[in-house]
Amino acid sequence: MNLIPLPEGVAGRLYATGFTDVGPDPQEALDRIGADTLLSLLTDRDIELRFPDFGDWLEANADGSAWWFPIEDGDVADDAAMVALVGQVVGRLGQGDTIVTHCGAGYGRTSLVCGLVLVALSDMALDDALVAIRAARPGMGPENPRQRAHLEAVVAALRPTG
Repeated sequence: MNLIPLPEGVAGRLYATGFTDVGPDPQEALDRIGADTLLSLLTDRDIELRFPDFGDWLEANADGSAWWFPIEDGDVADDAAMVALVGQVVGRLGQGDTIVTHCGAGYGRTSLVCGLVLVALSDMALDDALVAIRAARPGMGPENPRQRAHLEAVVAALRPTG
């Protein structure tokens, strides 16, 4: 698990990781670093292919330590839904929560959330946010032009002009 550097004054912590680190025993993974919440960006299919019991854990903990926001591998979420998710993550980080965000490998879909959270928490430009998350977890995306366009659209929604 890689700690994403957040701006000074943010009480919480944000981690990025892959499914291999959290899938076998999600509660142990959270306990190991003292995290409050696991934000999973996997689809049902992703879960079934690797760690089927993980889906049961997500469901059993949906009102507490599990947060599920499925995005297809290499794809993006609805822009408005992503804006709402980023707002929720920012709010929880501001309250001092520790959140572990993951997708399959922890590079593509995870980079969308982590990069946008950095932008939302600061005056950081998108490219600077991407540099920061890549420094924390080398290889983080976006993985394709569609993900890059999604990031730009969501940043524009997070920082409306006028």
